[in-house]
Amino acid sequence: MLFGYCSSLTSITIPDAVTIIWDNAFAYCSGLTEITCSATEPPYLGYSGQEAFDNSHYREVTVFVPKEVMNTYKNARYWNQFWNIVGKNLTSVGRIEAESTEEDATSTVYDLRGVKVAASPEGLPQGTYIVRQGGKSKKISVK
Repeated sequence: MLFGYCSSLTSITIPDAVTIIWDNAFAYCSGLTEITCSATEPPYLGYSGQEAFDNSHYREVTVFVPKEVMNTYKNARYWNQFWNIVGKNLTSVGRIEAESTEEDATSTVYDLRGVKVAASPEGLPQGTYIVRQGGKSKKISVK
């Protein structure tokens, strides 16, 4: 999927399962200021020699990566062109329990496309989800 020329895109989160980001996938996304990439092995940026990002991103975008592999990103092809790579604790949630309230004890689980997938976070397959309960939403990752 390409998001090039999407000026309203301000941040992206790249899950750890991504291994390649295709050529120009985020080129000319003028509003982009933040990338979070949870992969411990930096995804390959560009397949045919073109970068996935445009040159302005390298100096203007902050890239958050797992703290323990920050130097790997700083030395990886194309990733090493980003001026601001920050190591961060990017842990996932293995299990979440919904808090019960008198007002609304029900929860609903959605995938990242906004499609309802379950009524509870119990027993979800591996993936990233949004859990909504009692007027609050949380993003969770199940590994």
